[in-house]
Amino acid sequence: MTTIAVTGAAGATGWRVIQRLANDPRVSAIRAADRVYIRPTDKIEPFQIDIASADLGPLLDGADSVIHLAEDRDLDRVLAKAHKHGCNHAVVISSAMVYGAQADNPVPLTEMHPIRFEGRLRYAAQKLNLEEQAHKWVANTGGSLAILRPASTVSEQGSAYVTRVLRASTCLRTQDTEPPVQFLHYDDLASAAAHVAIQRESSVFNVAPDGWIGPEIFSDLVSEVDLRWIAPLEPVQRRISRLKRWSSVDRALAPYVSFSWVVANDRILETGWRPAFTNEESFVMSSPVGWWNRGPLRYRQEVALTGVGLVGVGLAAGGLYVARRIFKSRN
Repeated sequence: MTTIAVTGAAGATGWRVIQRLANDPRVSAIRAADRVYIRPTDKIEPFQIDIASADLGPLLDGADSVIHLAEDRDLDRVLAKAHKHGCNHAVVISSAMVYGAQADNPVPLTEMHPIRFEGRLRYAAQKLNLEEQAHKWVANTGGSLAILRPASTVSEQGSAYVTRVLRASTCLRTQDTEPPVQFLHYDDLASAAAHVAIQRESSVFNVAPDGWIGPEIFSDLVSEVDLRWIAPLEPVQRRISRLKRWSSVDRALAPYVSFSWVVANDRILETGWRPAFTNEESFVMSSPVGWWNRGPLRYRQEVALTGVGLVGVGLAAGGLYVARRIFKSRN
């Protein structure tokens, strides 16, 4: 049986990881650490602690693996304490952004592709630094490490700030800039983290749904999902103000909007992991909540794609009506 420690257990990924571990018969105990209260169960032992300063011995002593989801700056301390207390396997969450968005990127990127991040995006730089810290731990201690590089991660409850800005920028991109895109649901990232921890996998793994969304399908989804049927219309001035607030991050994200950085998931699939959601489902589910998002997912997707056709018919009918009125006025 397996004992797994989880830092940042109450976060967007953390509580999902806890759920999956709790439902897995191979896991006997879960040590969940965060600064907020977590309800104990037969499997879950909560630790309401500050990872940066607390004694981590009770959390890590005898654990088979630690999944680090707390602040990135705490990784060095967590890994050092893990080795000291006999926990020699770690799971670290990075990002597919560390590959860098380059004009000559292959589609898709595999784990064998070199890291070519040269941008100003602080988020990607922090994740790359995180990977470097983790690899140094392995070199110094002989520990076992799984690094996950997820695609843009979204959910119904919201997304990370960088992902929200990237999503908005991608939706507003021009027609001459249409690289393929990927969207990973937080549930699938959590299941991947739990999976590699339980199996003590040791490698770098891209985490993404199968395939990606091409420009035509993405354009349809944006038209009907992200604009929410254009009702109510968001004032143009409000949208401009929002983009101005995002301007510094937006500029750093420009390469990720302009060039492809979609990833292959073959390596993690070979371990037995499977995504539960497609790219399209993840994108639709992460749309703003309203009456539109209250129905079943398949129904919402069908309505969205049907709406594309209805809008086209409406425009055609309107054009015909105007043309007939002009023709009558001239005769």
